[in-house]
Amino acid sequence: MKLFIVLCLLIVSCSKTTDYIFPNTSDKEDKDEGKDTNDVTTDNFFSWTDVKEIKIIEAEISALSGGVKTQTSVSGYSGNGYLNGFWSKDATATFTVNVPEYALYQVKLRYLCNGSSSQFIKVNNDYPCHLSLPASNTFAEISLGNYPLNKGDNTITYQGDWGDVFVDKFVISTVPVKKYNIDATPVGKVSESTLRLYNYLKDNFGRKVIAGFLDGALVDGVDKQPLLYSWDFMSFTDGYAYKWDSTNGKHMFGKVDNGDVDKAIAWHKDKGSIVSFQWHWHAPADSEPGGNIFYTDQTNFDVTKAVTEGTKEYELVIRDIDEIAVQIKKMADNDVPVLFRPLHEAGGGWFWWGAKGPQACLKLYDIIFERMTTLHQLDNILWVWSTPEKDWYPGNDKVDVMGYDSYPGDYNYSPQYFAHNALFELTQGKKIISLTENGPIPDIDLCLKYDAHWAYFVPWSTLLYSQNSSEHIKSVYSNNNVITASK
Repeated sequence: MKLFIVLCLLIVSCSKTTDYIFPNTSDKEDKDEGKDTNDVTTDNFFSWTDVKEIKIIEAEISALSGGVKTQTSVSGYSGNGYLNGFWSKDATATFTVNVPEYALYQVKLRYLCNGSSSQFIKVNNDYPCHLSLPASNTFAEISLGNYPLNKGDNTITYQGDWGDVFVDKFVISTVPVKKYNIDATPVGKVSESTLRLYNYLKDNFGRKVIAGFLDGALVDGVDKQPLLYSWDFMSFTDGYAYKWDSTNGKHMFGKVDNGDVDKAIAWHKDKGSIVSFQWHWHAPADSEPGGNIFYTDQTNFDVTKAVTEGTKEYELVIRDIDEIAVQIKKMADNDVPVLFRPLHEAGGGWFWWGAKGPQACLKLYDIIFERMTTLHQLDNILWVWSTPEKDWYPGNDKVDVMGYDSYPGDYNYSPQYFAHNALFELTQGKKIISLTENGPIPDIDLCLKYDAHWAYFVPWSTLLYSQNSSEHIKSVYSNNNVITASK
């Protein structure tokens, strides 16, 4: 009886401020009974129990186009050579592989890559899956992800985009469905509402996908709206480069409260929205006003000095971190949990916090993490990390949600098997995985059916409309496996 009264009080109190209560949509009874909790069917899909190599395809036997050629000048290849020339999307290598069952198969690539690259792999008539191959000056093997293959013959095409990639061979193996062991609790001490949000994300992960968007904007042409909204702390620090000096008619440095924190609080209270904040951190010094000074090429701010105690750079980043802590505390005082995503896309090097390599960036992340959790004792944060490179990962003890920023090209609704597999391996299956930014929204049913689970997606601004057809947007928002909010 006491439990019943408590539950009733919780429902009544929550319903006063929100029409969307996290725990009430998790279908825990269905989950506990082992029932299907989405309407995606797997037909006669076969499930493997182990990893077993079944095919090796030397790349040079492929049908080639777009200037791709077999070469032998670099040592270490297998077979009769390797392929080079994948500098455009016209450059392809296509081969056929015969497999015994309709099932998931892991595709591995043996390659060499001079610097960064962008490539694709296309299986049968599916969407091309984007590949970001790490640099390797010797031939090395990497998983390109797990892909559904039909029983019998399948056509696989490796496609270029840009980058000096040498393709040696492909290895096809059976692979079991991913087994997750998501951490039972967040990495830090959290409030009840923050734990409730974490459990909500965890309970729905692999079963449903949460619709997100930016800045509280409504989605055109649909009857429902995103449940998750992502805002930006960019203007809340003294280094913000776009404050307007009306006296002199030009930009100047200075923080600007643009109202986004208040909007986020209001959206959460009124609509039950999940709140996320990223931070396009304007460099605290050594820059000029009126520019996007979070970019490496628009500032001389040195992150290695910023993580060295006793420097002016260190004092400035501490100042900025504390300013953001004030905003997060404001949300905590209103019982609003926040998915906080600092230092995003660090491994790309295009932001100043990633310009000097992983060591300095990870030290800066540690400073942010410790200052927020220990000094400011903020208990409303779920920590989100979104750069996929192994050397850049803070560790499972400092991350709650692993994110990926996905931009495979217009109208490419691939589940992004490569990126998902990389994040699963990086976190050892212990973290919720999400699309923290995206252009095209992946085909939700393919994601759920073929083991590429994303907790939520967040289309980037107008790319929602320029990289997704109106039909696709409508199909996503009418999909029973997508969690939305009412208008």
